[in-house]
Amino acid sequence: MNSVLTCYSGYFLERQKRLEFAKKWALVMNKIEMEKKLRKMTEVEMKRSSKKTINFGEMRDFNFKSPLMKILATLEKVKVAVSDNESVVEAVTIVEETLKTTDDLNKIDIHKQDLNAGDREFAKFLLSTGGRGHVRDRVRSVPNLAGISVENSEELRKKECRLLTAIGLPDGTRMIGDEQLQTLDYLTKFEQWDFDIHLLSQMTNKRPIYYLFCKAMEKFYEPFELGLQELKAFTLYVEENYSYDPEVPNAYHNHLHAADVLQTSAYFISAPFSQRKLGSLDKMTTLISAMMHDYRHKGVNNAYMVNSHDELALIHNDLSVLERFHASETFLLLKTKKFKANFLSNLSSGDYKYLRMSCIDMILATDLSNGYKYIGKFGQKSKAGQELWGDKAEDILLLMQMILKASDVSHPSKSLALHKCWTVMVTDEFFDQGDKERNFGMTLSPLCDRYVNDDIPKSQIGFIDFVVKPTVEPLSKLLELKEIMKNLTNNYRYWSELVRNHSGLDTSLASLRLEVGMERDAVSKAHGLEPEGRKKIEAAVAAEVAAAAASASAKGGGGDGGGGA
Repeated sequence: MNSVLTCYSGYFLERQKRLEFAKKWALVMNKIEMEKKLRKMTEVEMKRSSKKTINFGEMRDFNFKSPLMKILATLEKVKVAVSDNESVVEAVTIVEETLKTTDDLNKIDIHKQDLNAGDREFAKFLLSTGGRGHVRDRVRSVPNLAGISVENSEELRKKECRLLTAIGLPDGTRMIGDEQLQTLDYLTKFEQWDFDIHLLSQMTNKRPIYYLFCKAMEKFYEPFELGLQELKAFTLYVEENYSYDPEVPNAYHNHLHAADVLQTSAYFISAPFSQRKLGSLDKMTTLISAMMHDYRHKGVNNAYMVNSHDELALIHNDLSVLERFHASETFLLLKTKKFKANFLSNLSSGDYKYLRMSCIDMILATDLSNGYKYIGKFGQKSKAGQELWGDKAEDILLLMQMILKASDVSHPSKSLALHKCWTVMVTDEFFDQGDKERNFGMTLSPLCDRYVNDDIPKSQIGFIDFVVKPTVEPLSKLLELKEIMKNLTNNYRYWSELVRNHSGLDTSLASLRLEVGMERDAVSKAHGLEPEGRKKIEAAVAAEVAAAAASASAKGGGGDGGGGA
């Protein structure tokens, strides 16, 4: 009996151990399976989040490839696969060449990127209204001209600004005295990347366009027989009337921005590759387009113009409204009857036609909603490098368009101090537009609500990722200008660090304005000029108070509806 009991008890103990082992084994296997699933989910999530979140300090690489670039890459693989069949390779090559001239295939669809909520907001801003550019055949003219060397003696510094000496200073003075030598000294640096337009404006009593344009035209006014007094009258009028309402200047799209784009374009033109590829008429055309690209800007974007049923939107059929207006106003001013302004009257009919068509094409290319079309086309052509860049009319025009486009959005790739200054100005203008939209009962445009979008670092990160880097990087690579991307990377890291350490930090417009005001005062004092930063801060605060009062009044009165502003 005892032996039977012992046998049964041994059996049950063994069974119990097996059952416990089976349970543990099941738990282990379940855990392994769960870990596998979690690992897969984590990998997928990491891939997804790597696209959607900011890798602090590093600019993101979105897949900005046009359909054309993808097709050509596939065709290259086909050519390799059938390399032993010459007739097939020849046929594929013909297809490639045909596709390269098909303009619409260069347009990049930003909606196909994997975007997070903040990115979608910025993309919505970029594509909020459409527009169309156009390219026509043209004939290039006039070979390169020799420039003038920069010297240090006072006499040669005056000779270096011989156009200013010839037509006189804005106040009519023809002799350049010792008091202007500091300005002339600074003008000799106008082809440097971090040239400070705000400082030049202070030095020249708010005439940066006049001094810069005269300086930039040094190489062209004699060969092209430019009318000097007409050039002076034209430039002074442009500077005084750059904003649509000269009595209420725009916060950002004003004569300072025009001067900055003019100077930046001069920098790109000075690159050895540009010097080789662009003729003198190309260079002069680029400088004129840079100066005029936002002439008589209304301080609002195309979306506002269309949504408010502005008269200009009706005239230009809602297509690239502001860009078409700027181009049109440029040539209307040249033909004005009010005063003699046509400094181009001595150009041959062929050269004038070339300049006019090129200016129109370049200014239309600055419409941000069409930006990826040019980025895609330029990216495809520039991949081959300088040696394979062609000399056809469309190659030269594309280079000129990208120089203007990059100059127009370049401020995040300047020194951090300059970048912050421009950031305050453009944010002010965005918020001014939002205030108008709120007062008229319109839907607020993306990035224009001062009560929602007052986070400067995030807006600048989006601007760099979606606009600046895709535009500036391929051009700086082609022209072999390394300083640009170095600055852009450093500034991106600066904003990224502010986002990462957001808690406890004031990243509002008011805080940045105060910081910029103090920095500008320090620059002014260093050059013996009267500080203006505090005055600008006080004026901006007063404007914000007035805008808030107007908004409260509009709400109290029920607003004016969504009519035209």
